[in-house]
Amino acid sequence: MVYETGNETVDDALERVVAGERLDRTDGLALMAQPVDVLAEAGAAVRDHFGDGTVDACSIVNAKAGNCAEDCGFCAQSVHFDTGIETYGFLGPEKVLEAAKRAERDGAQRFGIVVAEKGVSKEHRPEEWAEAVSYTHL
Repeated sequence: MVYETGNETVDDALERVVAGERLDRTDGLALMAQPVDVLAEAGAAVRDHFGDGTVDACSIVNAKAGNCAEDCGFCAQSVHFDTGIETYGFLGPEKVLEAAKRAERDGAQRFGIVVAEKGVSKEHRPEEWAEAVSYTHL
């Protein structure tokens, strides 16, 4: 055993993962019922076992902020809550490109574009879909 947390469910999963086994849905559900601090310890053990000690940096740009139709009680982007955040529609491609170039200058290895929605929908919001696709041609 690489590491033991003292939690039988977590230790069993940890041992199996380190041995190269994939966990299934049943394992995942059992792990979800375990204390977060124990899961964090096990996660650190897996990272230490498989990792090489380096960190990859990624950066995101919020290409559309606020007014999300989803009703997620934890999210400041939802139109259902008055959180006082600045809201705006899709940023123009030039702003997204500027953010990507800044991320590259800052050393990010990956760059993501996020929007305040469940997702951009070709069927439900074709104008937003066209705007998001334009980013891929920068």
